[in-house]
Amino acid sequence: MEKKVYKKGDAQRARTAAAPARPAKAPAARQAAPRSPAPAAPARRTVSTAKATVRTAKAAVHTAPKRRRKSRVLPVLLCFLLIILIIGNGAVLLHHALAARTADTPAEAPAFSQPPAPTEAPAAPSEAPAVSEPEPEPEAEPTLADTIRTDEASDLSPWPELAAALQGSTNASFMAVDLASGKTLACQPDTALYIASAIKAPYALYVCRQLDAGNVFEDEAIEYQEKFYDEGSGNIKSAQPGTMYRLDYLLQESILHSDNIAYRLLVNRCGKEDFNAMLDSLGITEGMHFTATNIWPKATPRELALCWNEIYNYIQSGAPHSALLAQILTNSSAYSPIRKAFVYQRTVAAKYGWDQTSYVDAGIVYSAEGQPQYLLAILTENGELENGGALAATTKLIKQIDAAMASMQ
Repeated sequence: MEKKVYKKGDAQRARTAAAPARPAKAPAARQAAPRSPAPAAPARRTVSTAKATVRTAKAAVHTAPKRRRKSRVLPVLLCFLLIILIIGNGAVLLHHALAARTADTPAEAPAFSQPPAPTEAPAAPSEAPAVSEPEPEPEAEPTLADTIRTDEASDLSPWPELAAALQGSTNASFMAVDLASGKTLACQPDTALYIASAIKAPYALYVCRQLDAGNVFEDEAIEYQEKFYDEGSGNIKSAQPGTMYRLDYLLQESILHSDNIAYRLLVNRCGKEDFNAMLDSLGITEGMHFTATNIWPKATPRELALCWNEIYNYIQSGAPHSALLAQILTNSSAYSPIRKAFVYQRTVAAKYGWDQTSYVDAGIVYSAEGQPQYLLAILTENGELENGGALAATTKLIKQIDAAMASMQ
């Protein structure tokens, strides 16, 4: 009989195999031998059970009814309405309290609550009220130049001596204008005659304005050329062509000694067009204007009076060269009939002109106290009178004009 050899552990395995199967124990049981693997079925069931539990829980979560969030709008709206009710009740209580106090202390009724005093019933209007037109603006007072431009010839019957003096002159015309009152005395004020050198005074005014404007200068050197020679009055005609003269010297010579060459040189330097524009500004639109070939125009007493009114205004203005112009005009030639009429006892600013037929003078006559009194422009054809008759007849007429102006004060 063969003897069985039992290895270590065989008896144990035999007992295990013979014994009935027992449920698996907790993991704390001793680990089985490598050849006897632990049963896996119970572990798989445990994992499956756990997963099923998780799925059940998730399903419960998804299927559970959601809890509604409480709305916050309704409580806020209720609070707002409650506040409005509280404020409204407070306002009503305050109103009742003030009304009660006013009733306890009566105050005076306001003035506007008093009924108006009874008045008479207004009469029914018979016609619609007339619409008042705006009052016209007051017209500006006429200037002295306006008076000179518009005044007509005067009635000389109140001055028979003046009328007789006019008979002693040939084709005499004049215009005298009081500088203070604007009263005029005129005879044929629009009769034009050749005025000869009387034009030099208005041109001297123009030159002074050019000096003021800086268009020309006192110390300018101007050459005397032979083409400007004139055999009339003056001293420059004895000089040699090529002689140089200052502009202010020529201005003085043209007035003080009525130098024709000095006048021609001034016109050549200072021009004609702007002089004509100055005449236009005075309301002199023809007659006295220079042309391309003539600087010795005709004029009327009215036009000369307008020029001398402008000379007077310039002298009174205090312009830079106004004193120079006043000086040379008040020291002009002694042959001035106006100056001769007052025997040098009164100041006269004037410039006369003489030709074979014309004997003309115009200027400012001053009072015995040395104040400018009136303007005078007188034009005659007394140049035909010989042996000093022109100067005598014109001087006599000027004296009668002066007497008539004095009677008009």
